[in-house]
Amino acid sequence: MPQNFSLYVLYNLGRPQLDDEPFDLTCLPFDIADGVRIEDVSGFLRADAFDCVTPYMGTLAVKELRRTRYALVHRYERQPIIANGEVGEQQRNEASEILVKNIAACLRLIRPMREFASVMYGKVREDGTFDGWVQLSC
Repeated sequence: MPQNFSLYVLYNLGRPQLDDEPFDLTCLPFDIADGVRIEDVSGFLRADAFDCVTPYMGTLAVKELRRTRYALVHRYERQPIIANGEVGEQQRNEASEILVKNIAACLRLIRPMREFASVMYGKVREDGTFDGWVQLSC
């Protein structure tokens, strides 16, 4: 069944020069909660994944997004929706976004980190790559 995702970027994970006790990357993917895991998403983000947001975010912010490697990821089944008499598929799930934001907030309590984008969301393509959108931090 087709899936959607919510993703929260984890910056600096696995950069030993910035950390006295670096995270053991051999543990990845690492389950955090039911359906949420920390994983290397670099293979899921296509080269053109952020082209559509460059005019809105700017080239420097998009450059950082393209460097995304590790993230909290929640995958979930797409749900059908009916709007104006037409049947479609849900583009995003607010509960999924809240879930990854809350987990990220708990992680920031333990270890503060910078953030450029709070959440990405979208569809998981048949080839496993992500077709998504970016939601800016507030």
